[in-house]
Amino acid sequence: MNFKNLYLRKYFSFALLSSSLLSCGPTLDDIIIPPIENYAVGIPVLNGDIGFKQLLSQQDVDNSNVIVENDTIFFAFADTMEVATTEDIVQAFGSTNTDDFFSIDFPNPITGVSVPFPAGGVSLGFTTNTANCAGADYCVELQNDIASVSYLRFEEGNMIVEYSGNAGDQFTMTLSNVLRNGTSTTLTETNTILASSAGADIRTAIDLASIEFDMAQTPTLTLTLVDGSGTASGSLSSIGLSRSNATDRLKLLFPTGLSDASFDIPNERIDTDYLSDIFPAGADIAFADPTISFQFNNPIGASVNLDLGTGPTGGMIAITDNSTIPVSFNSNKNDADNAVGCSQEIDVSPATDFDDPTLTSKFMCDAGAILSARPTQIQFGGQASYDVPAGSEIFFSNEDNVEAVFTTRLPLHIGFTGMTYNSGSSIDLDFSAEIQDINVATLRTQVNNRIPISGSMILTTKTSENGSVTAIIPINGGQLGNSLIEAATTDENGENAQETENYLETSLTQEQVQAILNAGYIDIAFGLEADANTTNSTLDPVLILDSQTMTLEMGLLLNATIDPDSE
Repeated sequence: MNFKNLYLRKYFSFALLSSSLLSCGPTLDDIIIPPIENYAVGIPVLNGDIGFKQLLSQQDVDNSNVIVENDTIFFAFADTMEVATTEDIVQAFGSTNTDDFFSIDFPNPITGVSVPFPAGGVSLGFTTNTANCAGADYCVELQNDIASVSYLRFEEGNMIVEYSGNAGDQFTMTLSNVLRNGTSTTLTETNTILASSAGADIRTAIDLASIEFDMAQTPTLTLTLVDGSGTASGSLSSIGLSRSNATDRLKLLFPTGLSDASFDIPNERIDTDYLSDIFPAGADIAFADPTISFQFNNPIGASVNLDLGTGPTGGMIAITDNSTIPVSFNSNKNDADNAVGCSQEIDVSPATDFDDPTLTSKFMCDAGAILSARPTQIQFGGQASYDVPAGSEIFFSNEDNVEAVFTTRLPLHIGFTGMTYNSGSSIDLDFSAEIQDINVATLRTQVNNRIPISGSMILTTKTSENGSVTAIIPINGGQLGNSLIEAATTDENGENAQETENYLETSLTQEQVQAILNAGYIDIAFGLEADANTTNSTLDPVLILDSQTMTLEMGLLLNATIDPDSE
């Protein structure tokens, strides 16, 4: 116990006793408590665990898509580029434009002269092979502007029939062997001829929106016109599709194949400066086991060759501040990492149905070295060509486009220097005594580090998190360059970190003490490095896991003269 504190207690007791028994002596308001000398106290300042994600600002986390899987931290980025539009694809196959490609040509089988309705009516079969519609009065092949259609789904349009008859005649048109949502259905329209329309041309239509024609099933249109007794009557003058017809799905038949279906891939640039907010331009970085891939889709039923090294826009490069680096790919990640068998040519298999384009993933070769060069953009272009052998049946959708999805997936298996990370905490020490003279003021800091990164700290006191700075205190024992935080030890692969204990005492001035005691917020800047082997000049990456933390304990040891009565 402090003797001066003991003396004060005795004095207080005696004064109170004298005042109560004798009703004389000083009152409490008259008592003056002298400053306490050699007052020693330990004041806890900070105590908590910090992981690597806590060192990143929320903006950094949001911008970089930081994800955690099975304790591994990843920086993950993705960007989608359109390699070819629907217009590019249909023109590659010889069409003039998408409107012509996805509309159907249907020649009117009734040529010029009206045909009397026979008993049993008129039937028309839609086919790609006339042998499949035996028994129909007419066999019709549907075509777009380049090839015969073997399957289609109408987005809009009508089947229109023109005929004439007598008042009271009953007209019926039936479309059978068609599909709606993949289920077989039959469509029927009827009309009774009015006296006012007798003898004139009459039009009746069936709405084809969302109706599917599979020519292998021979969709069939049956037309009848009969009088009240059921006897055939009147005449048929036209069968056709509305000019505004449009499909959203097509299968085209190429009996002799197609040898020149190709298009140029336009020059594209992809922003790759994703990590600039986290790793500033002056920082050196070395990545281990990064995954950078391009995933190309093929939405149509023909295989496609994408050659990113040919054509007027050919060539794929990574662009840095000072140079360009050729970029190539391999289907095998291990070979890509070792830059074996790399190419800028990519073969993509045909899609198997309308809804699921075939995807082909290629891994960037030597991605670690390219990424460590800090490319700001990747540029590519080239040429695509489709392989259409004789007899091919190719399907198309009016929403087809070829896309390339650029994906970067970087595990936090990394080496770096020149990095500063920040963490902070609100603080309220509630220390109201006035410090008059400081004998000794020491900031004791202990870090139990389970993260394989080393560095130093600077403590900044503020009035609040966004308030003014009141003091900047290097936590380095007064020796510039002294590294407080020793990295957790790792194996030769920079993995399996083992805890190290770091301890340092930093002497403080009276102004720094007052700044800590009165602070509303303390911000800690960590100057950190990650290097599995500091004995050589290269950066050897370490694996930083989400579960790894550093426990930071900080306290103020103070020996001073204080005035407990000061306000």
